[in-house]
Amino acid sequence: MSVITELNVEEFSRKHTNMKYPHFVLHNINETTPLVVSLLEEGEIPLIGIHNGVKKVVKYISSSALNVDKILRTHSVVTYMISENESKIIKKIQDYLEVFTWIY
Repeated sequence: MSVITELNVEEFSRKHTNMKYPHFVLHNINETTPLVVSLLEEGEIPLIGIHNGVKKVVKYISSSALNVDKILRTHSVVTYMISENESKIIKKIQDYLEVFTWIY
């Protein structure tokens, strides 16, 4: 049995939210995004997707390295926004683990 998840682009661009830090940003929403998002562990950190220049909170996820690893398996990069002026580009799980050595 398979489960199909769709990303409704019209709903994606309708809702607005204030930026909450820290958060993750996916710059390239693709056909695998809905499946990956459905598998992520829920938490308090927003996962923001950008589609046609519109930012939208896709899901609130935990800061677990396992979540970041799942995202990186189908997306080449995720940005970890620490504050409005500070961010880290995450291309491999080691990049994310290094972020925590100087944040916490």
